[in-house]
Amino acid sequence: MKRWLGAAAVVALTLVVAMPAHAQTKKQVEGYIAGGYVLSEGGTGDFTNDGWDISGGAIFRPAPERPFALRFDLGYNWFDANNKVINLAQSQGLRVNDGNMSLGTLTAEVMYEFGGHGGVGGYVAAGIGGMRRYGNLTTTVPVSGIWCDPWTGFCYPGYVAGQAVVADTTTTKFSYSAAAGVTFPVGHGTLYLEARYHWMQIDNPTTEMLPILVGYRF
Repeated sequence: MKRWLGAAAVVALTLVVAMPAHAQTKKQVEGYIAGGYVLSEGGTGDFTNDGWDISGGAIFRPAPERPFALRFDLGYNWFDANNKVINLAQSQGLRVNDGNMSLGTLTAEVMYEFGGHGGVGGYVAAGIGGMRRYGNLTTTVPVSGIWCDPWTGFCYPGYVAGQAVVADTTTTKFSYSAAAGVTFPVGHGTLYLEARYHWMQIDNPTTEMLPILVGYRF
């Protein structure tokens, strides 16, 4: 929670700086791509380390002169299992030494934009969508294959280390999101920094994350 409050404070401070600027005419349709670091929060943080995100989508402005817009976003997030969940699985008799979780998101948001006019701008957004959570626990096993000597070029049959899935689970539910960001004009596009909160409608465990993203609109 402290990490979440810290990220929110940074974005809020930057938004306050951006607010005095005047509005500018925006593109009616704008694509974007983003990536960054993801803070693993709530129940997600109990079982995974922080992860990474890659996302993209489009912004639609039916009336570009107005501050409201619609954003459709598709994202993919990856987290490695932490020692807590691995130790818990081992205590239950499972041969486990690794694992991971991925979260796929598809959201539709209403955005309110302000500032800009060739300078720093800002926005806030909130929306609803769907989230697919996949998690697994794995163990290292020998896998038959071909090994090639880099010096002689000869190849031999043998065994290499591989990963086998011991347990996995998939859940798809409704999700909710809220975001705040700042924008900076760069060339013919816009660079932006965003903090975004995602929560999936599930209790066991709660699925929450806070991506801190750097993106580019074009």
